Amino acid sequence: MDITIRPVGDEEFERHVIALESAFGEYPSAEDIQLERTVFELGRSLAAFDGDRIVGGAGAYSMRVTVPGATVPMAGVTGVGVTPTHRRRGILTALMRRQLDDLHEGGEAVAGLWASEGSIYWRFGYGPAAYGTTMDLDGRWTRFAHPLEDEGSIELLTRADAMRVMSAVYERVRPLRPGMLERSPEWWEYRFDDSERRRGGASELFFAVRSDGRGEPDAYAAYRVEHRWQVGAASILKVAEVVSANPRAHAGIWRFLLDIDLIGSVNGWNFPVDDPLRFLLSDPQRLDARLRETLWLRLVDVANSLASRAYSVQDALTIQVFDDFCPWNEGVYRLEAGPEGASCTPTHAAPDLVTGANELAAAFLGGNRLSTLAAAGRVSEETDGALRRADALFAADAVPWCSNVF
Repeated sequence: MDITIRPVGDEEFERHVIALESAFGEYPSAEDIQLERTVFELGRSLAAFDGDRIVGGAGAYSMRVTVPGATVPMAGVTGVGVTPTHRRRGILTALMRRQLDDLHEGGEAVAGLWASEGSIYWRFGYGPAAYGTTMDLDGRWTRFAHPLEDEGSIELLTRADAMRVMSAVYERVRPLRPGMLERSPEWWEYRFDDSERRRGGASELFFAVRSDGRGEPDAYAAYRVEHRWQVGAASILKVAEVVSANPRAHAGIWRFLLDIDLIGSVNGWNFPVDDPLRFLLSDPQRLDARLRETLWLRLVDVANSLASRAYSVQDALTIQVFDDFCPWNEGVYRLEAGPEGASCTPTHAAPDLVTGANELAAAFLGGNRLSTLAAAGRVSEETDGALRRADALFAADAVPWCSNVF
């Protein structure tokens, strides 16, 4: 079998999308293909060819992600798959090899993706860096522990008006929470695409915006209603995204959502791990929340990625990194870091910690403690107290959250 891997040409775009969708058991509509064109980057999208047939692919978007104290470039890896006819032949590994080599040669320090199957991407040096919660709440248990006296107001906006207002709210929050991505106008449209396929039998999207007492928008929610016309309240409110600039706004937008009539239950699948909704409720136990990995990161360039973020305390650590898939990262590094920034350089000194590239990526945004990874046997402490110091160093002010699936 002679497989060729190269970037996709414009005339091959549609075939490329169809081939990759087949890897996930889907068949794209003409509308799906057109939507993908709005964000697709030809030069960053690799395809595996068996003769003229496209049998696999691995693409990337040019993104920027919030890290503690900064916003940095990130290759948003997407569309990674192999058609059912060509599985288990090493094509996926070859695609990931070529992609990471290209990113390294291009000087990109960080890559990120949403993993369909975590065990696959662990092999290539990715680690789970952010998490989300799936939340379900029975409509009988939506009362708050304390009555909310809210001077703000809620308005339902058209999709066009909502895009403009929501983006302003989002930009107030994005720089403060690691894992959040910058959104271009094209990505706003992509994120809230309202095609029939994405509705899952529910309504079109509603867009609710909360404004404070001065009329300044400070929170929004996008949601659908899955109608179930039975005796009593039975419909399902499906919340697609909630972003709030402050706790008062967050309580206000959630109070609006929970007070919508004829709703039997409320659910959504990607909320921040530290969402305070549970503690707003009079009976927190009634909120069923389940954790899952969302954004996985890959430190393509360990030294430059570690130097790109700020750190919670002033300290210095020596870290030995093992990286089978990207051997250019292997070595010992001296990280000198603090709230104002960091430097990370190779050294011949003895290490304080020994870690793999996966574990370092998992800790990069502050969403996982290196001591937790050490307890699982994935990080080794070589100097007494190094794990405690590393936990303090890598800690972030906000729990990482990625609101974009890509």
